[in-house]
Amino acid sequence: NWTIAAGNPHGAGGTSSMHLHYPRDVAVDRWGNIYVADNANHRIQFFRAGELNGTTIAGISAAAGNVPTQLSQPLSVALDTELN
Repeated sequence: NWTIAAGNPHGAGGTSSMHLHYPRDVAVDRWGNIYVADNANHRIQFFRAGELNGTTIAGISAAAGNVPTQLSQPLSVALDTELN
């Protein structure tokens, strides 16, 4: 049995707030919130504990780049004790 923690149960990638496209890494904070390195969408997606819709907290969905507001295929995500 599987439990959907975030994203779409149908296996299709996409750019909406609940879709992920080649997620590469996950971090979980002390409150159960989930942070995902969403590789092919070039973003870090944040999911509050218990919610299926995420919020982009870094990058721009489906727009790779090298300016300060863009990411290019993030591979990992990590949090320190201050949640930075």
